Amino acid sequence: MAAFRIDATISAIEGLLSSQYKVRISAMQSGVQFLAELKAISPDALPCVIIVFDGLDFNPETVCAEARISLVLVDRFRADSDDRAKKLYEQAADLMAYFPLLGREIGEAFITPEDVRAVSVDPMYAAIVLGLRVQQRSR
Repeated sequence: MAAFRIDATISAIEGLLSSQYKVRISAMQSGVQFLAELKAISPDALPCVIIVFDGLDFNPETVCAEARISLVLVDRFRADSDDRAKKLYEQAADLMAYFPLLGREIGEAFITPEDVRAVSVDPMYAAIVLGLRVQQRSR
């Protein structure tokens, strides 16, 4: 089995999304790091998508490596703006459209959506996370 190239998969996802979104790649692994990442983003660069590697599992029975990647869609939070909230939901729907429920191939990987959740560690930002399952089978 060829080595699982998570870097190649992340680069391919970045290329796929970069025509519609400002894309950042992050190695964050905690809420504190997420907050630091948010503060490092210029407000003028919002909304943006942050690609985060969550983990990698190997299954010898199916001869399959499976990674988890999160796409974090981030925008400014505005309490009094229905239009701003709707725009964030529209952007989330657009992001999800790149990854159909039945999955898609990107490079050597097969990617399916896993879940969508709202997250934020700072009251100034709204964030929606799209979790992806990335599989690579042995040849």
